[in-house]
Amino acid sequence: MVNILKIDINNETMDIVINEQLTLLQYLRQNGLTGTKEGCASGDCGACTVLLRDKMGEADFIAVNSCITPMLQLAGKQVITVEGLTADQPLHAVQHQLIDKHGSQCGFCTPGFVMSLAGWLENRICEQGAMAQAPAISLRAEVVEAISGNLCRCTGYKPIIEAGIAAALEKAEAGSRFQPLLSLKSDIPSQMDAQLSEPVAAGEGSSKAPVMMTPGNLQELDASLMRWPQARLCAGGTDLLLEKTQQGNPLDCLISCLEVKEMNVCSTSEKALLIGAAASYSVIEQYCNSIWPDLGQFLKRFGSPQIRNRATLGGNLATASPVGDMSPLLMVMNASVIVRSVQGVERSIAVSEFFKGYRQTVLNDAEYIRAVSIGRDEFNGFRRFFKNSKRTMDDISTVMGAFYLDVPSSRVREARVAYGGLAAMPVRVKAVEDFLVGKELNQACISRAQALLREVINPLSDVRASADYRSHIAASMLSRALREQSGEILPLVTVG
Repeated sequence: MVNILKIDINNETMDIVINEQLTLLQYLRQNGLTGTKEGCASGDCGACTVLLRDKMGEADFIAVNSCITPMLQLAGKQVITVEGLTADQPLHAVQHQLIDKHGSQCGFCTPGFVMSLAGWLENRICEQGAMAQAPAISLRAEVVEAISGNLCRCTGYKPIIEAGIAAALEKAEAGSRFQPLLSLKSDIPSQMDAQLSEPVAAGEGSSKAPVMMTPGNLQELDASLMRWPQARLCAGGTDLLLEKTQQGNPLDCLISCLEVKEMNVCSTSEKALLIGAAASYSVIEQYCNSIWPDLGQFLKRFGSPQIRNRATLGGNLATASPVGDMSPLLMVMNASVIVRSVQGVERSIAVSEFFKGYRQTVLNDAEYIRAVSIGRDEFNGFRRFFKNSKRTMDDISTVMGAFYLDVPSSRVREARVAYGGLAAMPVRVKAVEDFLVGKELNQACISRAQALLREVINPLSDVRASADYRSHIAASMLSRALREQSGEILPLVTVG
């Protein structure tokens, strides 16, 4: 089945014919845009970073890893590669400063750094108008965050960070004059070819499965799943696409959730916060900034900006990875997964009961995750989330610990303790929770809780860490959470 996409690439709108599952990186390199590099093909190194803007002509471009972005999800969108960053204009401030500060050696990773920094800088100007001068420490932190998904094996990052800071200062002096990034056309048709975008009713159409379907609402999604029960759901693709890029397996029949409006919204009511399963972590962070600010701080450890711009909460839960960082956090927040069947019937399952084994969930074959719900009352308690990993940013957890405590006076009324990375699936540690209820959080209590934790958990050993190390880290996380709840001020330690 042939699919025709209308996409703007570097300010040129084109009709692209695709009859297979290509990544954006594959298409770019096959068509001469080789400034975008392939490093890891798994979303880790950032060498393939490009900027992507939604079809609605929104101001912000987002940085994405083109190596794990399906081409068939980009109908009506705008893409900027390093070749199109300046479009006959002088070098972008980032490019100029990387040259001036000697921020490139072998040069392989440089286009990715350029795009990550340029996207951050242009969006920063858009948010602030003529960019105000930021404190040096704050500006450096912004630059480091912007490039946290880009790896360089030559420079040691110092000149790259200096170039990013200098580019921001240069833009501040120049005001808010933009390069062509924001002058791109915003009137690109939003839908793919009808063969790809229209819902398929049961019993209709060709017997050959389409490469990708793009339903626009839940009813269309249900109809597509009923017609093609073998199809797999794809949102950001940050995990699913690895089957193609790392294992070489074909992805023959996908259903994109990115246009399903009911799965892409976040909303609050008097009773609950509802997060759509296909909402990206960047969207979730922005929406929850006022009601759940500690989530945003944690998400900085969850993945790079490129990953957070594409990864979704539904995908993180559905993959049932034992190191899925959101699972322990949602467990202690008493969150529920809203599951929907293709017949339109929905049910609610506590996240603590959602996993049943390694990479296994309670989802039936004809069910999918529509949203996650968290009661508003859950935001009143004391919360701490800790992540231990080999790298501070953009790395898989060795141990992830999440803690929720309700201590209205001197004694614990309720405690929730959950971990990822210890076993084949995320776990709540009920024995420790029950022990803490009714206790005063003094040193003796904390030591006994740690000892009990070591008794009841059975950590695994693998390439990331030994069982003894995991046991020690898990106990240290528990101690820190309990001590901080008691009012003890501890030095900030980031374990990477």
